[in-house]
Amino acid sequence: MSSKKLLLSERTTDRMAGFSDAIFAFAMTLLMLDIKVPDVPHGAAASELVSWIFAQAPMLYIYVLSFVVIGMFWMRHHSMFSLIRRHDSVLMWLNMAFLLVISLMPFPTAVLGEYGSVGVAVALYAGFMLAAGLLLNLIWMYATTNHRLVSADLDPKLIRRPTLRGMVISTIFALVILVALFVNPEWAIWGLLLVLFSGAVVK
Repeated sequence: MSSKKLLLSERTTDRMAGFSDAIFAFAMTLLMLDIKVPDVPHGAAASELVSWIFAQAPMLYIYVLSFVVIGMFWMRHHSMFSLIRRHDSVLMWLNMAFLLVISLMPFPTAVLGEYGSVGVAVALYAGFMLAAGLLLNLIWMYATTNHRLVSADLDPKLIRRPTLRGMVISTIFALVILVALFVNPEWAIWGLLLVLFSGAVVK
């Protein structure tokens, strides 16, 4: 075995996965920090607090949805890197680009929470999610092409399934962008829920 192949085989992905987990945890924590406690005067009627909670329901929906979707990206990332056996500089840079988008997700989430009725805000949010999905797919396609960074005997079904699911998710976000800009932003926001059922499309 050449020294180049030996070096490649020793480059496990443990540190990459650990670093990625930390970025995911940081981004998901920042999402929740943006939710503020209501400024209701002490002694005010309980109905005022209840009214505030109901008024915040759309924003809470956006933050919970973001948490769940980012969690789905984490699960896909975790699943992929459990099969990726080694890495090279290209994979590292692709992973860094993906993590950059994930770390920025609190920004479009906050914008959408504040301006949910504006098409550009919805499109910005879906655009970030689309970029994350495409980069994650690119990571997997790069790692599995010619079994570059995975085991040579990896089941082809295990290679195709993440790719197809990523394509379904990316298509949903692309459609959300179009609906937000050209049809109805509120419909687009609810359309984001389709991502949660993307796993049922690809078995």
